[in-house]
Amino acid sequence: MTATALDWLLTDFVDRLPDVTGALISTTDGLKVHQHGLQKEEVDTLSAVCSGMISLGRQAGGGAVRQVVTEGDEGLVFLTAAGEGTNLMVLATPNADVGPIGYEITQLITSVRSHLSSPARHASSAGPVQ
Repeated sequence: MTATALDWLLTDFVDRLPDVTGALISTTDGLKVHQHGLQKEEVDTLSAVCSGMISLGRQAGGGAVRQVVTEGDEGLVFLTAAGEGTNLMVLATPNADVGPIGYEITQLITSVRSHLSSPARHASSAGPVQ
C-alpha cells in the first residue's frame, strides 16, 4: 500500500467519525509513519507516547496488546498494534462514544494490517558515532 493510500485512509477515518480529532500510525520504537488531524509540533511526542504506552500494556498484560484506552479531561486516546512493528493512535473528544470508534479502529486495522510493517532497527556493529 502506498503512502498516499495510507494518508487517504487516515484522512477518511478521521473525517468520517465526528468525535475523532486525529490519528497517527507510528513505529513501535516511536517514529511517525503517517498522521492526520494533529499539529506538527505534537506528532513526535505522540509517537513516543504511543510506543511507550503499548510497551507498558504489553509488560503489564503479559502479551500482545489489543487496545489501550486512556480517558482524560481533554479527550480519549485509543492505542492499538496496527501491523508488524507499527501502532495506531486515535484521539477523540471527551464525550465520544467508544463503541463505534473501537469498531472502526478494528475495521481500519483489519483492512491495512498486512500493508503496515516497519522492521525493527538494530544497533550498528560499527559502534557509537564519535
